[in-house]
Amino acid sequence: MKLSRRTLVLGTGALALGYATPALAADEFDTLRQRWADQIRGTGYDPAAEPFATQLAAQAQAATTNRNAMTPGGSAL
Repeated sequence: MKLSRRTLVLGTGALALGYATPALAADEFDTLRQRWADQIRGTGYDPAAEPFATQLAAQAQAATTNRNAMTPGGSAL
């Protein structure tokens, strides 16, 4: 079986050849990475609670105003 260098480097080649890949142990940085990812995705908060409700309503109003200001004409908005 011929495997590409990319396949071998990424580890899937090891699985294809029947070799076990080492599992990474969980550490304290996993918790920090998860918290950071949740903040980026915007999870873990109630959008109906203040101050989120006010900020989200203001952003929605600004988006609506900007969308309504776009008038198609010629070759661009």
